[in-house]
Amino acid sequence: MISVLALGVVLIFLGTRMQKAEPISEGDVEQRISAACSKIEGVGECAVYVYYSPGGERDSTDAVESVIVICEGADSVDVRLRLTRMLSSFFGIGSNRVKIEKMKG
Repeated sequence: MISVLALGVVLIFLGTRMQKAEPISEGDVEQRISAACSKIEGVGECAVYVYYSPGGERDSTDAVESVIVICEGADSVDVRLRLTRMLSSFFGIGSNRVKIEKMKG
């Protein structure tokens, strides 16, 4: 009896401590990815734009169509390669759908 009561108290405590996941907006995704990319050595200041295609008949969510990154370090082949691989892997898209461009200035 005591163990059942203790289990109930633990479950109530855990239930009140758990938070519901908040949906992340498309703009938040871009900001988070920009922040992550700018922390990579050689990238520098960075802006990321994610383009979505409407969900198909079997998928009710939008899918990432392509990603564009504009950064200071884009003149480095190594930086472009690392960003392309990272974003391609993260979004599950082909490397041909990731475009890295040099930031002006």
